Amino acid sequence: MIDKINDSNNFNNIHNSKTEIENSKANSLNHNVAIKLINGDIADGIVLLSDNNSLRADNTLKESINQLINDWKNSKFELQDRLIIADHKEAENINQNIRNYMKENGALKGPEYSILISGAESKKYANYMAGDRIVFQTNYKDLQIQNSEFATLVSIDENKFVAKTDIGNEVSFDLNKISFKHGYV
Repeated sequence: MIDKINDSNNFNNIHNSKTEIENSKANSLNHNVAIKLINGDIADGIVLLSDNNSLRADNTLKESINQLINDWKNSKFELQDRLIIADHKEAENINQNIRNYMKENGALKGPEYSILISGAESKKYANYMAGDRIVFQTNYKDLQIQNSEFATLVSIDENKFVAKTDIGNEVSFDLNKISFKHGYV
């Protein structure tokens, strides 16, 4: 009986190791592509995606955006592991479509707060709810937050947001003092 338990544990260890290797490969590809794109090596990033069967083309921008959103919705990855890379012009539209989907499916909960996000020339607002993905836009040493760090809003009220970063830290912040935006795109 002890041999069977040990064999079962060995199988689980092998299975878990295989899963970790597969996840590591996927994260490595994502990381390598992101680095290429960030550094302006667009052609190399596209080649890397193409070589790994991770690239497709659509006939129009609208088709492409709709496909990106559908791929995001149907992704097998956890929410914090999903990210769409898109032009700044399209990011707001894509973020809003994803948020609408999440609201319809109960992933965003509680009250929705609107925050002024633009300057004196025009007033523009962004809406946030518990469950929303955000990305911080500057470093905040007191909160141990890095620029471009992603988090999920855990709770919100009119004065304070609480978010859990992707590395597991829970941070509480005054929404008027911390710069952040939606983090789906």
